[in-house]
Amino acid sequence: SICISSAIGFLARLSMAYAVLGRATWLSALLLFALVAPSIALIGPPIPTAIKRYTSDDTRALAFTIYYGVMNIAAFVATPIVDMMRLQTSDEILLLPPYALLIAMTGVLQIPVFFVSLFWIRDVTLTAEGHIVPIVVESYKTRPLLQRIREVAKQKDFWRALTIVTCLIGVKSSFRYFDALYLPYVTRAYQDAATFPYLTLLALNPIIVIVATITGAITILTDRMRPLTAMIVGSFIGGLAPYWMAAGPYLWNIMAY
Repeated sequence: SICISSAIGFLARLSMAYAVLGRATWLSALLLFALVAPSIALIGPPIPTAIKRYTSDDTRALAFTIYYGVMNIAAFVATPIVDMMRLQTSDEILLLPPYALLIAMTGVLQIPVFFVSLFWIRDVTLTAEGHIVPIVVESYKTRPLLQRIREVAKQKDFWRALTIVTCLIGVKSSFRYFDALYLPYVTRAYQDAATFPYLTLLALNPIIVIVATITGAITILTDRMRPLTAMIVGSFIGGLAPYWMAAGPYLWNIMAY
């Protein structure tokens, strides 16, 4: 899954970057929805699954903390780089304007992911004693699909998880909508948007996450709650956050969001 994802992602992102040369908006949208989005979907579930398989009960929490920390470090580093490219670079590099160059760079980053997954990742699991055991899939393959679906449908935990995910769609969407709408909002609301490093403001969120993770503040807080309670509190905060943006085109309300 990761190999296929990185291969598709490499080709799709490079194609999407160079689609701007012909000003083919329809082609960019087609590549984004038909290839880039599926490549992201293919790599999303396997990563946490691999972390769970490759760790024991004693090391799993630390592994997920490192994984989440790396994601936020990447988000923290990326936004100032984009602003620097946007504000300081007016010339085209490899025939690409700054934003398209950034998309092409994310395509190149798929290459090491492909080779790491091809040569080093194995379908194994780690026992409580720390022994590596290959995963046996023969019995899984022999069972008919409808039988596997019925077995899953009979599990109460499956329906609980489905209910929680369904309830969280709105909160999760507000976060993604902000990612999508932040750029047009700032460029329309701020007269000096062309010279203002507004993307660097997005680094505030990963900074908060990194500090809370390194200091252990988030762990201390969530350990005092049941997991479901923590999700409800977090969803409540996230659900109210967009209302800060309704206050008008001010820096403080973007920071509050």
